[in-house]
Formats: sequence, structure tokens, C-alpha cells
Amino acid sequence: MENKQNKYEMGFSLIYLILIVVIIIIIAKFVLAKSKDDFIKAQMNQYAKQELVIYSDTGSYAKSGDKRYPSLIQFADKINSADNFGFVDGINVAPPAFFACAVLSSNSNTYCVDSTGYKKESSKQCLLRTTANAHCTD
Repeated sequence: MENKQNKYEMGFSLIYLILIVVIIIIIAKFVLAKSKDDFIKAQMNQYAKQELVIYSDTGSYAKSGDKRYPSLIQFADKINSADNFGFVDGINVAPPAFFACAVLSSNSNTYCVDSTGYKKESSKQCLLRTTANAHCTD
């Protein structure tokens, strides 16, 4: 009977190892989603800056699909690929204004920027956060 090991001396059990792997996967998903959200916010802020440059050059804002401004198309494509195509933007001609809104990955909140300098995350959907004159609201 001396050959039998005590069950506590056998090392890690398979259940214990599976539990550790599951915990690591959950933590990794959270970290990756948070990282994706930070990427989306950074791209949205860059998009807003590019809109302001376009406005200072031309006196008007542009939609993301405007072929005259490939940088806006690139920002919109990056945001769309990161947020599963939840990006929305719009412009107002008089008075000139723009907004852009995207869905975040980790919690389905939205992040909205506009020509007034507004940059904020909210739990409202993009279409509920924008006004007819192309501004974001809470």
C-alpha cells in the first residue's frame, strides 16, 4: 500500500488546468475588447481633427464617403472594421457642422464626436445621440 500516492500529492488535476485556461481566456477577451475600444476612440478623435482641417481649408465639412478626401474614407474603414460596421457620420450645410458616432466593442456603448468639440461615450445608440443639425447629444 505504500505505492499509492495521496491524492493531494499527484499535482494539478485536469479540471484545475481547464479552470485556469478558462480564466485566462476571459481576462484576455476583456483586455482585447478594451484595447479595441481605445483604438476606435483614437480613430474617432483623428476623424474629428481631419474634419476640422477640411473645414479650415474649404469652409465646409465632408462625409466619410467623399472621394475628394481619402483620409476620411480610411478613418471610416478602420473604425468600421473595428466596430463591426457600426460607424455613422453626417454633416449639416447651414450652419456647417458634422458628427461621427461608432459602437464600442466591450460594452456596446457608443462614442460620438462632433464639430463643437464634443467627445463622449454613452449607452445610447448612435442614431438617438445625433440631432438634425449634426451634433451629438447625451
